[in-house]
Amino acid sequence: MPKILHGFWLDRSPAIEPLITAIDLGARLIDTAESYGRGYSEEIVSRVVKLRRNEIFVATKVSRENLSPSNLRRSAENSRRRLGVKSIDLFQIHWPNPEISIQSTVRAMEKLIDEGIVRYIGVCNFKAELLAEAVNSTSRHQIVSNQIAFSLLERSIEKNLEEYCRKEHVTIIAHSPLHRGLLTDENVSRITNDRLKAALVDMRSRYDRSISQIALNWIASHPGTTCIPRSVNLRHAIDNCQATDFSLREPDKMALEEAC
Repeated sequence: MPKILHGFWLDRSPAIEPLITAIDLGARLIDTAESYGRGYSEEIVSRVVKLRRNEIFVATKVSRENLSPSNLRRSAENSRRRLGVKSIDLFQIHWPNPEISIQSTVRAMEKLIDEGIVRYIGVCNFKAELLAEAVNSTSRHQIVSNQIAFSLLERSIEKNLEEYCRKEHVTIIAHSPLHRGLLTDENVSRITNDRLKAALVDMRSRYDRSISQIALNWIASHPGTTCIPRSVNLRHAIDNCQATDFSLREPDKMALEEAC
């Protein structure tokens, strides 16, 4: 899977203008799912695919109830049709389903690669133990990514999952990197951790950057990690895409981490 420097998460909102602007500013990964708007989000993405296919990496997700081999194939074909692509760039398990064997799902996903329906396969919301089971279930293709919650306010992946992903060359795709909008200029006052809040406000002034840009830049500084901030309006899209135009100094990264 190519290195992805920016992500753009699209749900059911018809966010065409901010999406096109994000691509102009360097966003390359568009992440959606069959469950968003019952497929409507994928249809929205297809409008952008028609205009900018060669510039974007399209990821979608199969729902947990569709992880049996037969349902998985049907979901992949339906997503491919709605997206208007010859091949889905990244096809991900949205949530684990303990009632369906992970090995049977992974093997079915490998067949989709063999047949050209998808290019790469990944998972979402997998903890280290389950991710290891998925990785060990592969026979000829790699699990290339794990999309999981990661932010300054949600750092549980640092306990063991982050290290495992690096070892197995699994890209971490951080969803909810702004912690449901809390790590933004509009909502920073609502952060209950006073040390973190003070550090973010101080860096906003010193770097002349928004709170969200500082929070996203901190995530981007982690090796093998990208993030997909939700951007439903033009201003947020521009702000998010400019989050890697600078580098946080090491003492400031440490200050943020120590404050959490």
